[in-house]
Amino acid sequence: MRFLVLPFVLSVLFTFVVLRLFGGHVLWSNHSSLNDPQALHVHPVPRLGSIGIALALGFGVLQIIWTAPYLTGPQLQLFGAALAAASIGLTEDLTGSVTVRLRLVWVTAAAVLASFIDGVRVQHTDLSWLDWVLANSGLASVLLTAFIITGLTNAFNIIDGLNGLASACAMIILAAIGYVAFLVGDMWVAAFAAVSLGAVAGFFIWNYPGGFIFLGDGGAYLCGFVVCVLGLLLLSRNPDEVSPMFPLLLCIYPIAETCFSVYRRGLKSKPVSRPDRGHLHSLLFRRLDSRLGRKLGNTERRRNSVTTPYLWALCLGSVVPAVFMYDNFWALLVTICAFVMVYLVLYRSIVRFRAPKWL
Repeated sequence: MRFLVLPFVLSVLFTFVVLRLFGGHVLWSNHSSLNDPQALHVHPVPRLGSIGIALALGFGVLQIIWTAPYLTGPQLQLFGAALAAASIGLTEDLTGSVTVRLRLVWVTAAAVLASFIDGVRVQHTDLSWLDWVLANSGLASVLLTAFIITGLTNAFNIIDGLNGLASACAMIILAAIGYVAFLVGDMWVAAFAAVSLGAVAGFFIWNYPGGFIFLGDGGAYLCGFVVCVLGLLLLSRNPDEVSPMFPLLLCIYPIAETCFSVYRRGLKSKPVSRPDRGHLHSLLFRRLDSRLGRKLGNTERRRNSVTTPYLWALCLGSVVPAVFMYDNFWALLVTICAFVMVYLVLYRSIVRFRAPKWL
């Protein structure tokens, strides 16, 4: 808890300062995402959530180093790689002129850099043929690690479409990683997960339900990058206690959303990188019962925030069983398949206006 409290308080304060300094800046009127196809807000909002999170995370890392030197680990290297990935997103948030290709290349480079951090590289999958390839080819291990980190980093950016969605999913997953790390005795991963959880939670206070500030690309990249690297570290440091399917099930919601988005756009012969309003969270927002909207004043901001908990429940639907079965390969694999089926059925139902009554 002591590693969680300080980053949380600092994140709340730093994000407040960012809001006071830049919340009413003319930049958000000139460079705004209001006209983007995926936009679900109606007023210019600063996309600088990454600043408060990064500063709080940095102080949290220093807290671990100074107050718990016995928790040895690559804290600074991990923080530096995460900042490198987030920097290109923050540049896009500030300028609106960074191409998707450049962002992808930059994040991939940061992921390759992270693959050289001790314990991050993927070498254990419980698939004998793949483990043999990874054990005999350092290049294959680096490429697979970079692919996983880059994919999940961008996946968090894809689900960042509602107030509190991406940040809450990151918090839920970080809490699960920290808890399982505590169970298997990996206090270093548990401490870093707590620090990260506190930093994101401080931002969450200002993002949900009011939507006063957004993660932006920089914040989404930072959350996705840290979540992915911590999951890989937990797996590589505890190969006998944690199944390789555990991090996959934890993050299956953003992964499923990303893979299905690529599939959807491919079917329509649209560029994979072009944003649209076909994401599950976008459909839920538009299909939300109008009666509920009237009770809330029928404002876009309130409907935005009320839609988010449905997706929290979806995320918890994968994270909770993952925590209980973190060491069971086949049970985790079956749950992954079941989640994908639920996601597809739910998506199809909403598209066909046959959503369950509880929605």
